[in-house]
Amino acid sequence: MKKHLLLLTTLIVVSFFTSCTTEEINQDTNLLGVWESTSLNVNSTETHKLIFGDKNTGLSIQETISISSEIISSATSFNWNVNDDVVTIVEDNITQKTFIINSEGQLVLSSSQDLRLNKVSDDYSKYY
Repeated sequence: MKKHLLLLTTLIVVSFFTSCTTEEINQDTNLLGVWESTSLNVNSTETHKLIFGDKNTGLSIQETISISSEIISSATSFNWNVNDDVVTIVEDNITQKTFIINSEGQLVLSSSQDLRLNKVSDDYSKYY
């Protein structure tokens, strides 16, 4: 009987630690992909994309298309970390931006509620 109780206790402890690891993996997996925000202005359309890839690497792409069809774009690489619902983007070992994942599943810039990004794709392979 003691042997069965010890085995049961061991299984409970092992499953507890295993579930914590799976939660962290799922959190990163849900973030991986392409996130986008588009704003329409009088003279232009601005698109901001964040691409979260493997090994905590990413790409930030900003694109502005003017009424005259002139396109201005920039791309910057970054590293990212996620802790609970807080995503931190790091460029050159300096924290650049912090986002919160809200209840609607959007990434919201913590310093400004105006920038909200929606996940548009799980496929980030064309950016790497």
